[in-house]
This record gives sequence, C-alpha cells and structure tokens, in this order.
Amino acid sequence: TSLNDAIKSNSNYRLNFKSILRYSFDLICQHILPNQVKALILSDDQYTPGQSQLFLSHFQIDEFINLQSLTLIEIERKSLEIINEHLYKLNRLRSFLFKSEINICFSMSFVNLRHLELSQCSLNLLENICLTT
Repeated sequence: TSLNDAIKSNSNYRLNFKSILRYSFDLICQHILPNQVKALILSDDQYTPGQSQLFLSHFQIDEFINLQSLTLIEIERKSLEIINEHLYKLNRLRSFLFKSEINICFSMSFVNLRHLELSQCSLNLLENICLTT
C-alpha cells in the first residue's frame, strides 16, 4: 500500500495521531522504528479515546531517543503517569505541549526545552519548572 511504502521510505517521522483511523494507527505502529521518530502527537480526545494506552502497548516512551517534539492531548491519567515516569530520558526533547485538565508534576528536566505549552499550570508544576531550569 502507499502508506506502507511511505513509512518504509521515511527515516524522520513526524507522527500526528490526532484524529487518525484505528487501521492507520495500527499499521504505522507495526512499521515505525521509534529511534527514527522526531515528533509525536498523542491524543485521547473524543475522536481517539484510549489511543495512549494502545500506543503504550506497542512502545515505551523512552524508546523514542531522538524525539524532539512531544504533544499530549487529553491523555488518560494512567497513560500519563506511565509516560511521565520516563520523560526525563528524552534528552533531545525541545518542544513539549500538554493539553489536559489533569494536574500533574512532570518528572522531566525543562533545561533543554525551547518551547513549553501547558493548557493549565498548578503552582507545584510552576515551582518544578523553575527549579529545573
């Protein structure tokens, strides 16, 4: 298929899983190499509920060693906690966008980030950001 050919021919993936069809999501997850992914958008919004849990059944976030941009949209708490445990291992991460009502303190260093966007920010998270920069 053309999607299969595109996956094989590209070595710098920018994966946007927001509003993706389940079939396409599964196909991409079966063929990508995590170390070739530069940007990743995960979403558990109304169009892709449970996507983060499904994604984490295929991969661990720390497999994405070359990830430079990560966007998390309405991620379920359980998945968010799993992702959060390994964020500090993403040394090349430069952009982090988090859109959610869930209040969480991230276990990552914000030193290397050039772009940070949070839909809401608690005092604890703000303190964490200030202490790690």
